[in-house]
Amino acid sequence: PGEGASRRSVWRRKIVELQEESASQRAALARFTTVARQQQREAEERSALLERRRQNGDQHAISMDSLLKENSNIRQADSQLDALTSNAYAVLSSLGQQRSSLKGVERKVLDFANTLGLSNNVIRTIERRQLVDKFIVYGGMLLTLALLWFVFVHMRRPTIEPEG
Repeated sequence: PGEGASRRSVWRRKIVELQEESASQRAALARFTTVARQQQREAEERSALLERRRQNGDQHAISMDSLLKENSNIRQADSQLDALTSNAYAVLSSLGQQRSSLKGVERKVLDFANTLGLSNNVIRTIERRQLVDKFIVYGGMLLTLALLWFVFVHMRRPTIEPEG
């Protein structure tokens, strides 16, 4: 009974830490998107000013189509970020539900194993396996994060258009 309470408190602490980490990641993502939007807007304004200068006196060279396209792209990126955030919340709640159901299964298996008189070595082996499974899950999360970062970096690279 005392051991179960300590495990619950450990898991509650871990959940709180995950929630805090999620909040900090969301804040960092918001800061990053703000900076990226600002840089994109500055680049477009710069190119619009240069284009206006090349047209020798045309006062209305800023194209409304490009501004509408920029607005559309920003809205699309915002909706994609919202979808990503909601998906992350769904995954987090799903993981929480899975954890609670697996804790119940673990409790029943341990009770059953104790009634069968299984040795402590088998129980320790099971617990070590849980640790390995935890490393596999966190490794998968890190691999997914690295893949998303890789895709994001390569999607941001400007395309080189041939001159001529």
